Amino acid sequence: MKVLFLPFLLLFNSILVSAQADCDPVKIKTIPGTWITRADVNTGGLSAAELAAERKLIASIHQVFKENYEPVGVTASHGANYDKNSETDPQHPNRYGHPYYYLLMNFPNYCKSGKVVKNDHSNATLIIGINNGPHIGHYYDSVAVYDRNGEVNSDAYNGYNTLGRDLIVNNSLPDLSNGWHAFGGPDLRYTSDYYWWITRKGNQLPFQYVTRKEFLLKQVAVQQAYIAAAIKHRDNKELQAVHKQAGQWEYYLNQHNKNIAILEKTLAAYQKDLTKDEDWLNEWSIIKSHFNDGFSRFVFTELTDKEEFIVPVQPNPAYYNRKLPKSAPQFISIWLRVSDDENHSIKAMKKVIEENIDKFVDMVN
Repeated sequence: MKVLFLPFLLLFNSILVSAQADCDPVKIKTIPGTWITRADVNTGGLSAAELAAERKLIASIHQVFKENYEPVGVTASHGANYDKNSETDPQHPNRYGHPYYYLLMNFPNYCKSGKVVKNDHSNATLIIGINNGPHIGHYYDSVAVYDRNGEVNSDAYNGYNTLGRDLIVNNSLPDLSNGWHAFGGPDLRYTSDYYWWITRKGNQLPFQYVTRKEFLLKQVAVQQAYIAAAIKHRDNKELQAVHKQAGQWEYYLNQHNKNIAILEKTLAAYQKDLTKDEDWLNEWSIIKSHFNDGFSRFVFTELTDKEEFIVPVQPNPAYYNRKLPKSAPQFISIWLRVSDDENHSIKAMKKVIEENIDKFVDMVN
């Protein structure tokens, strides 16, 4: 038996050395990679029927990549996050539909002690959000003038969320009449990532633009809140006593009255604009900051303006088909993250999305 065991041991060591020698740190970057499946997360709170419907859609999304994307030099990890609990988030009162995600991460393979292992960090990550996602998902949120503590909301300055500047290309707003819109990339100013919006075909979007009248009315409310807060601060007895004791009473009073006067000027300017004709007031708001006569305010401009401007947006409840179950996709957001450079995985996944965009549109329509 010892005579037989020795050749077997030599043969085994020969195979092991050969396998270790095959792990070439250069070649490993170009050989076919592998797929692994991550366990689903956050499935609690969903009924069996809801989870089944959402898993079916996630499977359809994965099938597009399984059939058309070939991992090279990486371990491709895919999974899903069923974030049902965030559906009741009070910060998203206009949301309809369960938010859930398909996640595809690519972990570069490398050699360690002659073995192929995967890196702990993905160098090409794809996130596909159903009923949620960056740039499009948060536009169903309103911006309240006051926060939960009754204080003026720190985000109320604009009065509304605003459209990302990279979405305005060639002086035009996004066009989703065919059910999708693509933007992003390394040539843009504000983001190097790639994005696709998938919506139902037509003129409706999960958000809507704000008329000048709506914007002015919101700014009146914001300025009135600022004035009330400034008066309350000026009239605070404890603060008054502190400044009187420090010999700074006149300075304290003058500074607060000066600030209140500026706020009142701003308020009056917005109220004056509200007296203009209805055709002007019903145009979409495109705004920029303007300083004149000792105070700053927003004024209206055009998409062709060379200066910095923003486009306010607000929720559009009419977009959602509330007859559908909440597991149904109302819209899809695709986010392809570019970390350092556009590696093979990023280019390959981008090509899959572009060549199969109609399949994603069909999932929503």
